[in-house]
Amino acid sequence: MIFSRVQDFISDAMYETNVEALKSTLSKYINPLGFDMHTCVSIVDLTNPPPSALLILDFPTPWVERYIEQNYIEKDVIFRKAVRDMQAFKWQDVSYDDSMSHQIFDEASEFGIKNGVTVPINMPGYYPATVNIIGENCDVSDEDYHAIHLISVYYYNAIIRIQKSKYADDFQEMDLAPREKECLHWVAQGKSDTDIGDILFLSPHTVHSYVESAKRKLHVSTRTQAAVRAVFCGLIVP
Repeated sequence: MIFSRVQDFISDAMYETNVEALKSTLSKYINPLGFDMHTCVSIVDLTNPPPSALLILDFPTPWVERYIEQNYIEKDVIFRKAVRDMQAFKWQDVSYDDSMSHQIFDEASEFGIKNGVTVPINMPGYYPATVNIIGENCDVSDEDYHAIHLISVYYYNAIIRIQKSKYADDFQEMDLAPREKECLHWVAQGKSDTDIGDILFLSPHTVHSYVESAKRKLHVSTRTQAAVRAVFCGLIVP
């Protein structure tokens, strides 16, 4: 069910040729989950971003202006956690343990920014970035969380593809070994190295080696990114 939803998003988004159309496609999938805003932002100085930085801020303009003017990025507990951990997380699981964090969250709530999922992405050759799926849904289920996580990774990949037209072609040429493809197929289904080892009659260590090799070939930093990119490039079928 989870990957079916993700695959539907990929099918709808893979032919988009401009960011605005891609944003509309994303909205079609996140709105039913209670989210109506998102960002895709490079981790850079927002007051003076470099030309190649991603700055997609699908927020009310007054909030964006306030956030940048007040330099909230240095005090935002969500941003700090994303940079520190570089792992996806639900906002509802974050502790707002200081007065400034509470102030930022209270001000954001005035604009409907009450909860979300943050997915940090670190792709070689690009600035680290975060995709944030945001809205008023205050109880993100595990199933919705996993779907949003995968969709966010693909959304980022699609933005890069649009901004650099030869991006997808570069990865079409990646030659994954049969075992690497098999392992990524099961990674896409949410299986651990141990689970995959049981299915393929391999040791978890061997599975881990295949997944790491595939990550290097696909130039990604996480197994989730590898699985999504392999699907996108037609290297595996989910």
